[in-house]
Amino acid sequence: ETLRGNLLFYLRGRVKTDPVKEWTPNIEAVKATIRYAIAIKRLEIASGT
Repeated sequence: ETLRGNLLFYLRGRVKTDPVKEWTPNIEAVKATIRYAIAIKRLEIASGT
């Protein structure tokens, strides 16, 4: 199985086996990934309609 399309994998999301107290997201990496995903139209912002 490939993780190529799994954004959470590349953002290093927390998994069940990770100690909660020791895990914190890298907010700058999250923001950059969201900007990139929007730019390549992998993630689109839904309109309020």
